[in-house]
Amino acid sequence: MLLLEHTCDIKRNAAVGTNGRYQVQTLASGVACLKLPMNTSTTIQNEFSLGRAYDIYFAEGQDMKPGDKIIIGADQYVVRAVQPYEVPGVGHVKALCEQEVS
Repeated sequence: MLLLEHTCDIKRNAAVGTNGRYQVQTLASGVACLKLPMNTSTTIQNEFSLGRAYDIYFAEGQDMKPGDKIIIGADQYVVRAVQPYEVPGVGHVKALCEQEVS
């Protein structure tokens, strides 16, 4: 079982109406997660910015896609890749994220 000590909001770019417009909408709020800094070698291999790359873990089955935005406190992260780990009792979803700088 993961120790999910943070909570976040997940936002996704979704279609608005039928005219082809998209808008960022909240997919879920108050989702339990665990945010850890990504190690340096993985950051470099994935071509992320040093010091801004994070692995964010969620409970198994969490709806997550590349391009989603994760908000933890005042910080915002963009999901670059998703790696589900599906093993009964210990499964989780790992999002490889990069912190957005305003």
